[in-house]
Amino acid sequence: MALKANQTDTIATAGGIDTDDTSFALTTGAFDTKSSGDKVPLVIDYDNSAKLEVIKAYVNGTAVTSAVRAQDGTAAVAHSAGAKVCIGSAPSIIEYFIKNDITAGAIPTAKIAAEAWTAHTATLTGFSGTPTQANRYIQIGKIVILAYNISGSSNQTYFTMTLPVAAKSTLSCPGMRTVIDGTATTTPGLVGTTAASATANVYKDHQGNAWTASGTKSSEGTIIYEAA
Repeated sequence: MALKANQTDTIATAGGIDTDDTSFALTTGAFDTKSSGDKVPLVIDYDNSAKLEVIKAYVNGTAVTSAVRAQDGTAAVAHSAGAKVCIGSAPSIIEYFIKNDITAGAIPTAKIAAEAWTAHTATLTGFSGTPTQANRYIQIGKIVILAYNISGSSNQTYFTMTLPVAAKSTLSCPGMRTVIDGTATTTPGLVGTTAASATANVYKDHQGNAWTASGTKSSEGTIIYEAA
């Protein structure tokens, strides 16, 4: 199965799934079949930061089996029937993309080698003065990979940054490194894209809690999303 950023589905299991369930049904079978080798990284409830969870599982049409829950710093939580599922952006997805698409030949390595990363200076909100930033991105077809590192003096409880390319869909990208007043937090942060928008919200944790409007705040990570 080739990794495609625009695949989405929903949980079809009646009553949803509990925190210890390792198999469940999908509605449409949009992820095709991957029943051996590396498990497919999936993001459940990607549009609900309070319930977002990354798992690794085998997928056989509309059946998800052998799921390993609570990956990439997320917690195992209960998900309702109809909860949205996607192949989204997290460290596991990046690892899978490299191992199964690039090295397996779905995307020629010669094309990757020929593509240059481009510096990206984001327009930011939530800071005073001029924050430091070191951001680079690459676009291969409709797939955009953005590596960013932004730090500065906070003067608002929110944090937004502009993307190099507008996103096609609303997506929660977990697993970001958060630093507040020089101390890294133990809870990973989150970047949220909005459909047809080039502005993303940056949260200090997966629950989307507000930043402190003083001191320093930093966020660092890599996101993958589909271009509009």
